[in-house]
Amino acid sequence: KKADYAPSMVLFARACEYNTFNFTDELYDCMYMCGKSIAMLGKNDDAEILLWNKMVDLDKNRSEAYVMLSRYYLWRNRFSEAYTFAKLAYENNCIKMDLPEEVNYLNLTEFDIDMQYLWCLYHTEWYKDCLPFSEKIKTKYDLNSNQKAELDYFVNKVKDNQKYIERVL
Repeated sequence: KKADYAPSMVLFARACEYNTFNFTDELYDCMYMCGKSIAMLGKNDDAEILLWNKMVDLDKNRSEAYVMLSRYYLWRNRFSEAYTFAKLAYENNCIKMDLPEEVNYLNLTEFDIDMQYLWCLYHTEWYKDCLPFSEKIKTKYDLNSNQKAELDYFVNKVKDNQKYIERVL
């Protein structure tokens, strides 16, 4: 529920504030959860983008912040920026976060990174690379039913769009 995100944001913000031991991974994870809470509240774009950028400053080799920055820009139809951060996430492909089972849905996986990159390809001039990359994803992972459905939805969307473009031209 949306009402649960404000208290969780405060909790993780306090955890970030009291990280006196300089445990970078724990601080990064707390910042991620705080950022997710801000994003789900949907009220403060400036705080959200600032937090994702601070996470990049904290550890440039981890992919979570790049994926979230890509999603931030993709949701705001700023496709070039979304593609840039998706490409960085894809190239780094380093996820250290391992959250407990109760909040496992917040964990990012390599599949999530690949799908974010795929969606960004779809919205940029590299559109023609979508179908070959989707085939690469199919062979790269042992997909569960939800992942198969997500990938099939994407492939169908690309094929329908190609038919439309061919008909118009």
